[in-house]
Amino acid sequence: MFRIQQSVAPVRARPVPEPVPDTVDLVPALLAGTAWQTLLDGAVRSFIERDVLVPYLRRQLWMSSRADEVASARFVDWALMQDGVHPAFLTIVNTIAGDGSSVQSLLPLATTASDSGDRTPAAVLAQITGARKGLMIDATADDGASRRMVDLIAEERRIAGHTGTFRGLRARSYIPDEPGKLAPITRPGRTPRHTSVHFGTRKALRVFRELVPGVHPEIETASYLASRDYRRVPPLAGWLDYESGGGVPTTVAVLEGLVRNQGDVWSFALDELGRYFESVAAGGQQPDGELLAPSRMAWAGSDAPSAVTDLLGLPLSAAVLLGRRTAELHRVLAASADDPAFGSEPLTHAALVDAIVSTRQSAERTRAALDSARDQLDDRLRTRTDLFLGQFLPRLEDHAALIETLESAGARIRVHGDLHLAHVLWVEQDFVFVATGTDPRLPWSDRRTKRSPLVDVATLVRSFGYAAAVGLLAIVKQQPANATLLTAWAGVWGGWMGAGFLRGYRAEMAGTELVPDQADRFAVLLQWYLIDRALDELRQEASHRREWMDIPLAALEQLLS
Repeated sequence: MFRIQQSVAPVRARPVPEPVPDTVDLVPALLAGTAWQTLLDGAVRSFIERDVLVPYLRRQLWMSSRADEVASARFVDWALMQDGVHPAFLTIVNTIAGDGSSVQSLLPLATTASDSGDRTPAAVLAQITGARKGLMIDATADDGASRRMVDLIAEERRIAGHTGTFRGLRARSYIPDEPGKLAPITRPGRTPRHTSVHFGTRKALRVFRELVPGVHPEIETASYLASRDYRRVPPLAGWLDYESGGGVPTTVAVLEGLVRNQGDVWSFALDELGRYFESVAAGGQQPDGELLAPSRMAWAGSDAPSAVTDLLGLPLSAAVLLGRRTAELHRVLAASADDPAFGSEPLTHAALVDAIVSTRQSAERTRAALDSARDQLDDRLRTRTDLFLGQFLPRLEDHAALIETLESAGARIRVHGDLHLAHVLWVEQDFVFVATGTDPRLPWSDRRTKRSPLVDVATLVRSFGYAAAVGLLAIVKQQPANATLLTAWAGVWGGWMGAGFLRGYRAEMAGTELVPDQADRFAVLLQWYLIDRALDELRQEASHRREWMDIPLAALEQLLS
């Protein structure tokens, strides 16, 4: 049975896609007449596609995983969403990479006066010159156009494009709001894969930047959870879809109720880690004895010793509660007997073999990513990577053999899919899950596939480790002389938080047959999914953030030992 103690390495921040023009004056200019409703017709549209779209897309965070690969882009369809002096449009853009692959995105566009508020260059596609002067911007950065998208959903309006139709749909749980309660309009930090706009404390609109035909898995899951009267996710208000040529409607945006909260649990954890590191640094002692043994709490259900509860306090009890809430979510996702998309199915030996094959394939993709990055690594990290590939990664087959011997591995269900701490809200010392029902690591065709609930458990356990690493970086910058001491204490924090989470989860799942009740079987299966998650993390860091590679490398060295 593997130990829960976390290995932690320092990290640095992820870069933002570049370049972004310093001022609006540096973006391209469109020559247009007085009627801007025809901006996307004829020669002007061709100019936008050729000289405006590609540089704009390359500097968007929601294109970060493929921004460097954008070779061309064109409008597949467009519709006038708002008429008047400053019209707005709903557009579908097809982005084409150098290898010929493509992805479609919703890109709502608005036109504004040049002096209408603070327009950051990142949101501006082009200047408009000629008879009138103004800007063409992403409509999610414009209050009026953003409000119009919400109105389309609330009023269940249909807007005809040139080849298809945009349609607003209300959910059963939709609750209308007085206009005054939908202000002020704010925009949280830019996020990969979607763009969010918040309306007062009532509603949140998310525009999806990667479109695939069909109902979005998040909407499908939110609708199911609402039908089960499950309250620990934001209420679904409605969505916007697009249909062309009689095909399957595609979800392009979703409207949800906002949940009053005190921030996400990732931020809560980092705040608590700051206080924790200050305390242990002041003590100046290396951790020892029972502080280094969190596994009993995870596997035997033992209470944490007083030395640990005194040290960690609220975060540890919160981790136990998060384990319980995660189990409750899984039990609801498994409860349907009449909806084939949900409910549980046995995690058969054949399904375990499929999981093994999937992780082996992930390991090979990770090996390729490390080989590709090797020449860009410094000597220390190159040596560590070579050691991992030569000594640790081959041990994956030993763990695969253990998985194949499991006689009972629980069940398969629809899972959250991306359940890290940033997707959990801290709400009056309890939790609400967001972004439920999708896993960005998977191709869209596989995001509805039922998997072991331990996929989500592994993601959260790994997220505690990442939080410890990021907190460690912050304090080591302030106290570099204490780096060795603080690294040891980071492992203590991550280990006990993971153990507390597992204790709460296993207690709530006991007797459900969704996961193994026996601690040894549970541990073997969880370890496999932890390895799978860490391999994906290492591949992503090697491809996009090499200064973070030590984090998953440390975890994999421990897991594969």
